[in-house]
Amino acid sequence: MKRGFTLLELLVVVGLMAMLGTISVSGYRAVVRGMEERSAISAASSFIRAARQRAQIDNKPVAILYWNEMLKDKTEDEQAIIVGRAIAVRQAGRITGVDGKYLLDEFGDLDQGYKVAEDGEDPDEKSLFKIYKLEANGNCQVAEVSTEVRAYTRDNSHPIETQPNFYFKSSAADRNNNDPYITSYAFCQCGGDASFNVGDAYATEFAQVTLPHGYTFDRQDPSSLSMSNPTSNRKSLGRIPTQLGAQAPQIAIYSIRPGKGGLSSQKVGDAKDEY
Repeated sequence: MKRGFTLLELLVVVGLMAMLGTISVSGYRAVVRGMEERSAISAASSFIRAARQRAQIDNKPVAILYWNEMLKDKTEDEQAIIVGRAIAVRQAGRITGVDGKYLLDEFGDLDQGYKVAEDGEDPDEKSLFKIYKLEANGNCQVAEVSTEVRAYTRDNSHPIETQPNFYFKSSAADRNNNDPYITSYAFCQCGGDASFNVGDAYATEFAQVTLPHGYTFDRQDPSSLSMSNPTSNRKSLGRIPTQLGAQAPQIAIYSIRPGKGGLSSQKVGDAKDEY
């Protein structure tokens, strides 16, 4: 006569299977989280390494700006999505004159790299790009400028070292004749927090990186961000050193995780340019 399982034996087997299933799911989540953490650190480290290589190749000042940004607000069913972002900027020139919102670079070929606005046209403030005020220590401030540059001329009796006296020519023919005027080109600043003076260096972006969802640069209180204020203040990693053996810059990487009372930040490692 065959004997079946008792109720107690079945309960023990079911309990063991549930326990093993819980361990397997927890282990899988730990493996996935570890892969995400390594991916975030690797992506940021590669970004820093590429910025340093660009600084060495071009022998130009390069700096990194980073910040955290909310992509999606918290809902009843889903947590907020916050990511870390960073950009690398390279010095492109120096401001040689400031006339209100116009920023001149008389030694830069702005007309070769940007569209030149037609005479009499208003600057297009709906389509902007950014330049960055680059300080000696590598700190940066953002300036939003028009996508088009403006053509200016200046009486060459006013040397560059003095406060410039600007003249705007009404036509290309006026600018191209042989009168004693120097044609230069200017950015039209339409926003941002940078205030330029004559001699200030400006930089343009050449690379960027975005961390995986839920990973940020430095410790970030998730409650400080919302869709009405999606971006925290930009921070600068400082000027990237070009000499070999110099101390490599690094940024702390944090993971945003559910905790008691909401989301919390936990450090997972440092992104750095290691030799």
